[in-house]
Order: sequence, then structure tokens, then C-alpha cells
Amino acid sequence: MTLDEVPWMSTMHSDFLAGLDYFWNRFASSRTDILLIVCGSAASWITDNIINAKGGLHNRLTRHVRVEPFSLKECEQYIKVIETLARKGIEILC
Repeated sequence: MTLDEVPWMSTMHSDFLAGLDYFWNRFASSRTDILLIVCGSAASWITDNIINAKGGLHNRLTRHVRVEPFSLKECEQYIKVIETLARKGIEILC
């Protein structure tokens, strides 16, 4: 399960983090078939509210992956793969 742009989901009155905490600690963490990937463009928010959090998600991080921007060549390769998959009837949501 991938949650992208988490900082935008967690507005002041949304209780998003409390809901994520509840979902993870009461249901998902005991399962081996669920992998939670949390990402977003506001890296400092993720650091403060997920990675360094002292609440219910404290010490839940198992891996930190830094994703660098694609080069122009990598963008071209990515687009070619997406187009090839589309011609085969495979849709990629991104």
C-alpha cells in the first residue's frame, strides 16, 4: 500500500495520522502481506511527523529510501516503458 503526498492528506483537522496509526497498529502491522510505503514531496514534514514521531508510529520505520529525480535519459526510458505497456493494454497509474 503506497500513500503518496501524505503531508497534504494530514491537514490540521483531518486526524489522518491518528487514523494511519490506528490502521497500522491495530490491523496491518501483524500481517505479512501488507507493506506500507509513505512518501511525499515535503521531506521535512515526513521526517518530523513519521520518522521522528514519538506517538503511535514511533520506531516503525524499517527502511529509508531516498529517491533522486530522474535524469532526462531516465525520463525518456520511463516514458518508453509506459508507452510499451499501454500498447499491450496494461495501464499504469502514476
